[in-house]
Amino acid sequence: MQIAVFLLVTGIVFSSFQILASGFQRKSLNSAIAANVVATPAMDKQAMAILASFKPNKRQEQARAIMHDGSVILPTQCNNHSCSFELDTREVKFVVHTHVKCSNPNQGVAKLITQSRELPGPGDHAFLVLGNAPNYFQTPKGNVRVLEYRDGEYRLRTVYGDDASERKWQPYAGDPSISDIKRALRQS
Repeated sequence: MQIAVFLLVTGIVFSSFQILASGFQRKSLNSAIAANVVATPAMDKQAMAILASFKPNKRQEQARAIMHDGSVILPTQCNNHSCSFELDTREVKFVVHTHVKCSNPNQGVAKLITQSRELPGPGDHAFLVLGNAPNYFQTPKGNVRVLEYRDGEYRLRTVYGDDASERKWQPYAGDPSISDIKRALRQS
């Protein structure tokens, strides 16, 4: 996933988030997180309910930002690899979104990218860095995972699905290598 951040000139500081699968400027999210960002069992339950309320959509991501006051912010737009929000990053409690199968016309590349969407993508850690907010996502296979930050490490926890474990994660760890992409291009 990817995030582009900019300030709107309205007197109030807001950030527009664009959550994307690739092509993202990584420098803005390399800062350290000062405190633990951990989801609670209540957040897990609410995230699962929100994901269950999404209408089936295999071609377009869906997302919601849950604010500290309980309000829900809808994205301004979504497509196969991104959703955009306009919101105050200081007020985000947690985020919920879906990862969908890649729609790349090259079947080998689409398969490679879809497989990588089972894990956090580039930029999925942005809400943790910029808003101290856990980021839940449902994978193309239906697993529900949450990205957290605890004791100086990113942690990926499976809330529902085939792998009920917790593991360390590093930003961009799931990015396909150049050799993987070349191999995928040759497959089609």
